[in-house]
Amino acid sequence: MDGSGNVFVTGTSILPGSEYDFATVMYEQTTGIEGGDASGGFILRTSPNPADCWVSVSVILSEPSVCSVLVYGVDGRVVRSLHDGCLPRGESILQLDAASLPAGVYVIRADTGLHTETSRVLLTR
Repeated sequence: MDGSGNVFVTGTSILPGSEYDFATVMYEQTTGIEGGDASGGFILRTSPNPADCWVSVSVILSEPSVCSVLVYGVDGRVVRSLHDGCLPRGESILQLDAASLPAGVYVIRADTGLHTETSRVLLTR
């Protein structure tokens, strides 16, 4: 992870004939609405990042809304549902117990039906 919170993942594969293929992917941190103003939408924040066991997921809404907060693995499958229902205006903090999840990059997605925000989290062991 660099000083801006971007996560870098590098991997290799061996091709036939003993050739190596290298790839590096950068995941930028998503902070929500520019300037931190939730008017007309919401802000999604995660901390700490990287994390090992627990991740705090902060959802800041400009108005009460039905909100779904899901955690996805790199394969695109849902690995956890953190919330599915109404959240009040202001900040709601949800906890992700990540102790049983393997190390890697996960995407947390919050959706109100009108707005969607995502944040990437790196789990380490």
